[in-house]
Formats: sequence, C-alpha cells, structure tokens
Amino acid sequence: VAGTVNFGSNLDVSPASAGIVTVTGSGSAALTVLTSNTTLENGKTYMLNASGLVLTLPASPSTGDAIDILNNVTGIHTVARNGSTIQSLSEDMEVNTQGIQFKIWYTGSTWSLF
Repeated sequence: VAGTVNFGSNLDVSPASAGIVTVTGSGSAALTVLTSNTTLENGKTYMLNASGLVLTLPASPSTGDAIDILNNVTGIHTVARNGSTIQSLSEDMEVNTQGIQFKIWYTGSTWSLF
C-alpha cells in the first residue's frame, strides 16, 4: 500500500496484512484503508482505495452492528451479503459512486443503509 495520510499529530499507521492499512489517531476512530477483498467487521470504518473490491458482511451479525464505508475510487465494488439480506433483498449490493460515504446497520433481520 502506497500513499500519504495526513490527520495531524499522534497518528499511527500500521499495516495489518497485505492490502489493509489501519490508521488511528488520538481522539478518533480507526480507519482501515482497503486495497484488497476483505470480510468487514462490526464497528469499523473502511475507506475503499482500489477498484473492484469484494466486501463481505459478517456471517453472524447481531442487532445494532454497524459498519461505515467510504468509497475513494471509481469502479464497481460488491458488498457480499454472506447469508443475510441487504434492504430485505437476497442480493449482493454494488457500490459504484466515488466519494460516497454510508453506514450499513444490522436491524436484527436485515442490513440497512443509512
């Protein structure tokens, strides 16, 4: 992963594995920059930084689980439902708008967008 992230003082950039960089700073939530396919985790914020990513939702979500997604690039990404529904539909979701930011929240019966 190459690039520069500027968030001010007290910044820590830690590579967790190939294609994933976690950025944290004092007083802020962690931001995970993705350049490869991944399984999303509850409570995290992800910035998509490569085209055509597959983002797999958690297999066993709990009511109130929430994930923030920011799309930083052009291209079509897939949010794979992993056995749950999204907006009550049994379909994966496509994200194709650069600059969009959204939260996906598990209501107890489906993943919903906010």
